[in-house]
Amino acid sequence: MTTLANLGAHADGVLIAQSQSQKEVTSNALDNLVSDATQKPLAVTVSDIAGSPLSADRTLLDDEFFGHVLFQLSGVPSLAFNLQLPTSGNHVFVVQNDTAQTATVVSGGGSIVDVAAGKRRWLHSNGTNVITLAPVHDTTGSGGGGTTVALASDLDAWFIGKPGQGQVIWRWTMTREITLPADFVGSHGYAGTPAADAPAIFDLWHDDGTSPTPGLIGSVTFPISQHAAVFANVGSPGAAIVLKPGDILELQAPSGSPSDSALSDISLRLFGEGDPFRGAVARLTANESIASSTTTAIPWDSTIEDVGGFWSAGNPTRLTVPAGVVRVRVTGNITWDSNTSAKRIVWIDKSGVPFVGRPVVEQMAVNSTASNTRQNLTSGPIAVSAGDYFELKVFQNSGASRTVLTGNDSWLTIEAVT
Repeated sequence: MTTLANLGAHADGVLIAQSQSQKEVTSNALDNLVSDATQKPLAVTVSDIAGSPLSADRTLLDDEFFGHVLFQLSGVPSLAFNLQLPTSGNHVFVVQNDTAQTATVVSGGGSIVDVAAGKRRWLHSNGTNVITLAPVHDTTGSGGGGTTVALASDLDAWFIGKPGQGQVIWRWTMTREITLPADFVGSHGYAGTPAADAPAIFDLWHDDGTSPTPGLIGSVTFPISQHAAVFANVGSPGAAIVLKPGDILELQAPSGSPSDSALSDISLRLFGEGDPFRGAVARLTANESIASSTTTAIPWDSTIEDVGGFWSAGNPTRLTVPAGVVRVRVTGNITWDSNTSAKRIVWIDKSGVPFVGRPVVEQMAVNSTASNTRQNLTSGPIAVSAGDYFELKVFQNSGASRTVLTGNDSWLTIEAVT
């Protein structure tokens, strides 16, 4: 057995030497430190500055930060606030924000992360940058584990120099569905050099392809002598904004004359959340007649869920893969009318043809006039491209038309797995 000169552990700055007296005591102390760091959260209370409506930022000391893994923010701040981390060392940690305001986690002047009210985020800091390691979670949930509710889908941009009058300084094209919270809560803007002459109001335009011109949905204002921007929902105050794949956002500089003489070096982060689920569940709302000895693709009547636009009434037999999806899983279920004659076959085709990994179920009809024949099938993960489509097809050779029944037991689902 290999032995080491010392145990390589560290407690209160002292290595545990192999020959050390009472090394078990020191090891136990180390165990307690590690246990406290990993199991006991640090309660961080945030409040307003005395005599002011402004919220007090909270700075974590080295011992506080490196001595804990979970930081539970509480209190009743009136406005968003910063959680300032030490500017040295690497640490993986979790911030749970139980306040009603957004907490911005900052370190040494690099990238920052917003933790919205009621959310929990798993983060890493290297003393300069703070980055996200996992999706956003609720702060509540069974066993304290929380439930994934959204993917972080912030929109970042920057502009170096002074924007020209009416200049479109940023343009985003959506690759997935993203929701911007009501009144842009959690969004941040910063001007390296603030406006000096008058507030600079930038317009945020949304083009969803349904009208000849984009719609004005928001404004980003840089007040005189202030670095931080103020966001406002112009189109529908108090309502969230849902952006679909292919939608375009544009930020346009003020078009008035003259432009501010000082405002320059702008950075912007729009806080956004993306639904982690992309997929659809198609169903029948009426029975479907299936001729004998004829292959039939089931024409679905509606969906009970369609996140991503997989189903269209114009092609009711198909669930079509949208842009941004590279792998899916497809599952179907069919219930036949009661009949004991011959075979029932059900399968799924990709873009009209068989494919490797295609699920197929073939069986004789249930030998009982009191029971229905039910068939369920599912695929493994399937590599796809935008525009590929899946159809559930059936065949029966009873010698007469049979019926696929409506209800809870006849459906087709598709789920994006990457």
